[in-house]
Amino acid sequence: MKKILVSLVVLGLLGVTAAFANGVPDASAICSATSAWYGQAPVFADQNTMVYCVSPFGWSDTWLVHSPTYNQSKDVLSGDDAFFIRYTTDGQPYTSWLSLYLDQGTLSGQPISPYDYGWSYGPAGYTAPPDWSQYQSTIYNGSGLKIQITTTVTLTGVTLDFAFTNLTSNPFSDLQLFDYFNFHPEGSANLPSRYCGVTEYDGAIGGIVTTDSSGPGCTNHLANGEVYGSQMDAAHEVGYAAGGSPIVWSDISNLTPLNGSVGPVGPGDTAGALRWDLGDLSSQLHITVYKNLADVVPEPGTWYLGLGSGAVLLGLLRRRKA
Repeated sequence: MKKILVSLVVLGLLGVTAAFANGVPDASAICSATSAWYGQAPVFADQNTMVYCVSPFGWSDTWLVHSPTYNQSKDVLSGDDAFFIRYTTDGQPYTSWLSLYLDQGTLSGQPISPYDYGWSYGPAGYTAPPDWSQYQSTIYNGSGLKIQITTTVTLTGVTLDFAFTNLTSNPFSDLQLFDYFNFHPEGSANLPSRYCGVTEYDGAIGGIVTTDSSGPGCTNHLANGEVYGSQMDAAHEVGYAAGGSPIVWSDISNLTPLNGSVGPVGPGDTAGALRWDLGDLSSQLHITVYKNLADVVPEPGTWYLGLGSGAVLLGLLRRRKA
């Protein structure tokens, strides 16, 4: 049996005020209506500091900063963060998002394609109550691929561990993992806030960086965001979620090669994507993908771990990357 372990780390500058829920977290109150409707669950170590909502398929379109209940103006990820895979087995190519839905720039979940061979999921739920800091699910598809996804939130970030297992006797070859990143530095409320992002590719880290614009009306800064991997990307693209060219999620869905654009693009509803070539599942492979928050605006009385701690942590990550 062949297995790949993929770890994804979402890091921020966090406070340590405890605000754990009593009882099962109310997804409809904490996650966006779209997130809750399509099965996303809130995961948090401190609900007042940061909440990350994730579906059994690893899709997220809610990442709240300084808000214990859903507030679009505090949501930096509505937008999407979603993963896409390509591989070949027994001479047959397979391509799919790991989610049935994406926002596609609309702030409302839309069916997404290609969705050729049907994902299903087994047990899904919290593994560490009453903190609600860990959520685990297992998904399957018709080619014999099993993926266990474990989302863990701590006071130093969010970790998504993907364990890929081949349930067949046929090898899976040329596995490619994509990450689509539609980040909103000023939250996801309507104009002008959700159109204040500027996105570019940073070759020094091999990653996508979205920063806040200084344009008119851009005054609701929450955080800048970046995504990169522990191995250099094999391809990248920057563009838009909608209303511009290229539309990044559409290029991934249509199997259009990522065009290598570096930007910057925006301000606007900007997005980016990275692709990593992981090789075959004949042996165990590992990749870490980091999604950092930077230049976070502290919430008075809530975040007292200072920027120095975050800078040290980010520096350690950069040294590890190097």
